[in-house]
Amino acid sequence: PPPQARSPLLPNPTQPYGREEDFLGWVGTRGDPTRGRWPRGRRPAPPQPIMPGMQELMEGLRAAWNSGDGQNVGRAFYLPARPDQLVAEVAAALKTGQNSEALATQVFGGGIPFAGVFEAHLNALGALGKGSWANAFGHVHDAFERFGALLKAATEPEDVEFFLPALKVLARDLTVAATKADAGVEGSKHLRKAEIALKNTFNAMMKDRSGARKPALLFVAAQLFQVYSRLNNIPFAKTLVKTLARPSTLEGVRQLKADTITYNYYCGRLFVFEDQFAEAERYLSYAFAKCHRGAVGNKRRILAYLVPVRILLGQMPTEQLLAKYQLPHFLGVCRGIRTGDLRLFESALADHQELFIRQGNFLILERTRRLCHRSLVKKVQRVAGYGPDNTRVRLGDLENAFRFLGA
Repeated sequence: PPPQARSPLLPNPTQPYGREEDFLGWVGTRGDPTRGRWPRGRRPAPPQPIMPGMQELMEGLRAAWNSGDGQNVGRAFYLPARPDQLVAEVAAALKTGQNSEALATQVFGGGIPFAGVFEAHLNALGALGKGSWANAFGHVHDAFERFGALLKAATEPEDVEFFLPALKVLARDLTVAATKADAGVEGSKHLRKAEIALKNTFNAMMKDRSGARKPALLFVAAQLFQVYSRLNNIPFAKTLVKTLARPSTLEGVRQLKADTITYNYYCGRLFVFEDQFAEAERYLSYAFAKCHRGAVGNKRRILAYLVPVRILLGQMPTEQLLAKYQLPHFLGVCRGIRTGDLRLFESALADHQELFIRQGNFLILERTRRLCHRSLVKKVQRVAGYGPDNTRVRLGDLENAFRFLGA
């Protein structure tokens, strides 16, 4: 979309994001974690929540519900990506005859519809304890649908705001469970079911004229991006971007910084797959510049696409940057392009081909081969003594250079 049609929360192509030195290698040095403090302004990213045992979970959820703490209510529905202490305790409790409905009633009391959401969540943890992601997805989907009905019935903005953190956690759980359930299975039926549920929630939030539900729009959109990418459904993802790019969609709506960064990251990936590299660079640069300095893993994920895109656009990363974010697989490619060493370039591309294909940037790096050819031609012109004013090079000299490098 043209610049004037962009939301103020999305990248503006007329404004650069981040300092040049941020990409060229300097983002700030990390303090010594063994000394128990960080330099001023360099705090690490917030730690991931530590999952409690079942009793602590129920007590914490009861306290958060009674005090109106929506953030901690949402955290109680976090589904671990692999079994842990909580999963083992819930599975053991359900196996010994305890009823998930009775456990949910202990937390909320009788007659509270939200207890049904927690009941389905406990069943999902129990299924995960048995090693069945397919059954766990069914219970997570049930929890998401029940919660969606409660959110739809909420009319007061305060109630909607209270429910939004739990909506985000349940949407994330739905995506994780669907991905795990479909791993190694043909058909992707769980991902398609998750897509329908997330899309219905997204459409309902878009229709909210009060705007109370829209602060979670970008988060739900990011979950849809993940599902679409796994289903290879690029047209639907493009429609999502166009919908959110309308100024009226997010006008006056305050989005969390983390949601904005995640959304821009997935938009950048989408434009990479669409070969719109200038647009991809804007979104990915925004995500990289705004990402917390302590979130090294997230910055590395962004650079996995931003580095190839910027190489293709003519901007090379420094070796210090690649070392800082542990991206050694780009080192040989960059050195080959800088020096015109076609043998080194081809070797680096072949050695890490599987990784590049898995990351989705192999075809971009394939396109950078012509940059390596250009560097080689310039080196031949300089070494052969043609002079700066002579723009012609004998084909025989180029043939010898390419033959020497095994091309």
